[in-house]
Amino acid sequence: MARTVITICVALFLGFMTALAITGCSTHTAALDNARSSYEQASSSPTVTANAPETLGEARRNLQRAEGAKNKKEQERYANLSQQQSAEAIQEANQIAAEKRAARAEAQAQVQSQQAEMERERAAAASRQAAAASGQAEAASQEAAVASENARSSAHLEP
Repeated sequence: MARTVITICVALFLGFMTALAITGCSTHTAALDNARSSYEQASSSPTVTANAPETLGEARRNLQRAEGAKNKKEQERYANLSQQQSAEAIQEANQIAAEKRAARAEAQAQVQSQQAEMERERAAAASRQAAAASGQAEAASQEAAVASENARSSAHLEP
């Protein structure tokens, strides 16, 4: 009877170990779930796909390596790399997008500054034209005064 119990225990143990060996290759870890979630978040962002495609590609490749890993340790290593690269892709994309927004804002400010400078130059030119016109009017007024004076003088001289 003791021999039967030992045989049953050994059979159960071997069956358990076989089951572990068979399912060991398809072990599904929390690290793999987290990597999939992080990659999905990164790859669904147009900002990330546009601004950090290389880093996102590395995250995808490491996720694929994790999914095809032969053991739990390898799976977790690649899953952690994928998750880290997905986070880096998001951060990189956000940084690039912020730099692009800043560059656009700076370019817009330069255009506005140039427009304001052109407006100041137009105003200065108009002011110079007005001053010249005022000078011409003053000269014409003086000429008219002289002509008027000459006309009066001529009128007094003639009998």
